[in-house]
Amino acid sequence: MKHSFWNIGVGFGILFIYSLFGSCQVSLFRCWVRWLLGTAFVGKEVVMLNMDETPLQHDYATVRGNVAQSARTQLETVGSFFQRTRRADTRGHTTLCGLICNNPDLQQYLPQVLLPNSKKRPLSRAERAAYQLLPAPIETWVGTSGWVTARIMCGLITRYRQVIRALRPGALIVLVLDSAAQHVAREVLQHAARLQVYIILVPGQLTWLLQPLDTRVYSSLKRLLAEEHRKVRAASEDGILPANSWIPALGNAVMELLVGKTWSHTFGAMGLCLSRDSLAKSILTYYPSHVPEGMRPLTGAEVDTMIGRHRVNLTGLFFTGPARLAPLALAPPSSAPMGRLLFGFAGRVAASRRRFAALGSAGVIDAAAPSALVEPPSDADAPVASASSASVLVAVPSAGIYMNTRSRSSV
Repeated sequence: MKHSFWNIGVGFGILFIYSLFGSCQVSLFRCWVRWLLGTAFVGKEVVMLNMDETPLQHDYATVRGNVAQSARTQLETVGSFFQRTRRADTRGHTTLCGLICNNPDLQQYLPQVLLPNSKKRPLSRAERAAYQLLPAPIETWVGTSGWVTARIMCGLITRYRQVIRALRPGALIVLVLDSAAQHVAREVLQHAARLQVYIILVPGQLTWLLQPLDTRVYSSLKRLLAEEHRKVRAASEDGILPANSWIPALGNAVMELLVGKTWSHTFGAMGLCLSRDSLAKSILTYYPSHVPEGMRPLTGAEVDTMIGRHRVNLTGLFFTGPARLAPLALAPPSSAPMGRLLFGFAGRVAASRRRFAALGSAGVIDAAAPSALVEPPSDADAPVASASSASVLVAVPSAGIYMNTRSRSSV
């Protein structure tokens, strides 16, 4: 009995500590968001994007139900329906890099990037043909392992900037990411700073609470994709999903949920706004009304708390660029002469400018690597700016990547 009470006490203690840590991370997240929107970017047009990757299965098992308890051979003889799904198909996946936006007018133009595992096994002609038939703005990048790496992440940031600049040339771009290692790699953050894409990190272990794609989109997308598979299987004479038919099914699900719907309302609910009035009830559990709201850039230790691990000298990559855009009247107060302090941590503006000027040089962004994913393409080449509906395959030199960019007319 003593051990039972002890175990219960330890369990409640762990939950209490986790709740306190979660409340701390939510407060830091809100402080970061409020500083960007209320100080650094006040009076400016802001396009806020949320990107996250998720694996999508090539086949889904059918829903549970009542079945006849007979041998498989007997069921085949009488033609009864039973599940015809291979385990290899349910384990195979293609990565979707989904993207949603706080501007409902832009959602239909945002690139939804597919990363099939085609590095070790190149796509067959049938698979390539199926991918090329997917409608815009779905894009397929091949020659990858099917996982998002730091190099792929640099390419995604370049692509997102290209599209948004073609549609909203004067807008500031804010990209909301979780704290996965490939998102906070130094080369990724340097590339984003170079392109003036400003990053907000969702705290580690709290994507289930604060990331719009995780909380509102992906569960619905996977249910819809499984339903699409069931429809295709039901239309088949033998109940088997035809080869490569999962590709158009995936395209239908993405077009219906990510392209055909707007998700701007989820940003305010997940805390990506100035006021707490629109916050979801689940967030208010960790961020009650009596907690004072901050509005300042975070320190290095606080960034480590957000990421969940220690990373050296990342603070400037997140806050120096936005701090330069803040109006002088809203700049953080300092008793030192103007130019001595930037935004609350010691350092000279001149040194910071020299450091970030170095980010624009070719040597900082690994010039030895293939440059197709790290060098920003010209905004004039953005296919969304064209009113043409012709299907175009854009080859990216030395990267092994192509994109199905059947263009949509610009807004």
